[in-house]
Amino acid sequence: MPTTNSITLLNICRAIEQTPDEGLMAIERDALVATRKALRALRQEVDRALLRLAILDEQ
Repeated sequence: MPTTNSITLLNICRAIEQTPDEGLMAIERDALVATRKALRALRQEVDRALLRLAILDEQ
């Protein structure tokens, strides 16, 4: 899977938040599935980084 720039994904998140449901339903299903997959991967990266930082805070 090609990597997607994290900043691009954050911008997509902001666009999704501002788009009415009807607008999201108009987007091609394959594009939505790919976007969800990329966002989930980003969330996993963020969660790992946060966990690592939390461990450092405990020391």
